[in-house]
Amino acid sequence: MKAKTVVRPSELRVYAYCPRLYFFEKHIALERRLRERLRLALGRLVHVVIEFIAKIRGYNVEEPIEAELGKIFLRGRPDYYKIVNGRAIVFEIKTSRGPSRGIWLGDALQAIAYATILLRRGAREAVIVLDYKGSRRILKVSGDHVVTLFKAIDEVRLVKEWGIIPFPDRGLSKCLRCRYVDLCYAIDRGAPEGLEEPGSWVRGSKVITG
Repeated sequence: MKAKTVVRPSELRVYAYCPRLYFFEKHIALERRLRERLRLALGRLVHVVIEFIAKIRGYNVEEPIEAELGKIFLRGRPDYYKIVNGRAIVFEIKTSRGPSRGIWLGDALQAIAYATILLRRGAREAVIVLDYKGSRRILKVSGDHVVTLFKAIDEVRLVKEWGIIPFPDRGLSKCLRCRYVDLCYAIDRGAPEGLEEPGSWVRGSKVITG
């Protein structure tokens, strides 16, 4: 019997940023550039400090959680969370700036995924809190948010299990920073015109609001 696929909330965040990037990260995984490694290390240091304070205050910090959702296991480690009177509150720390309104789609999907796990484990409702550089965004998780989450999960499964090449959500600054940019454009030169690619919906869905 085939083992269930594991999908991690952090994978959903990458997929929402650029579905094609997720494909490359999963199936090719070139070494990260020095600048990117330094940025990730700095971000991790910020996380460690904030999570230490959260732990002192009684939050569950970097605790592994999972839930079985049909043919997949959704599994990950939220930055920190607590459950109060049946309400799950999931906190995610981001060292970048948020949008002018709402929450970046990838950040929202990541946090909604953690919240969904906690709902499956008995919480009655869930709220996500995104701490961006200089701002905090709070969003109550709704049925519509969970529908969007499952859409992303289904497409991540296609990429992970079958190697389906999804849509490239390109932008000038995004592509300049991407270590797969040459390969990405080379793939498209041989692709049929008008092909409907998984992930194309993320292009118009960059921000989730209440």
